[in-house]
Amino acid sequence: MNQTNPSPTNSVETSPPPRTSIGVKLPLIMIGLMLFAFMVYTYISIRISEGSRTENVKEELQAETMDSVKLFKASSTKLSQLPPALLALWRQANMMTTAYGALFNPR
Repeated sequence: MNQTNPSPTNSVETSPPPRTSIGVKLPLIMIGLMLFAFMVYTYISIRISEGSRTENVKEELQAETMDSVKLFKASSTKLSQLPPALLALWRQANMMTTAYGALFNPR
């Protein structure tokens, strides 16, 4: 009563897939890792240079602003020493120059 059916055997044997040699795998892995490392290095270098460039621009702007403030303070000190009539004449000339610039150089 215990009969077992023999499984049918294929007349064609299946061969395992061909293996890739380690002489091909290792160089490909190394090239891939080197490309990845280069991309990471490039990304980090760009970020560092952007940060230093931003700091340089910020320092230059602060230096220019301080120079402008010093110049403005020096000129306002000189203006305050002018006689009132001459100061009024200077203000009027400055207002005319500003009005002229607004008429002919609209922004």
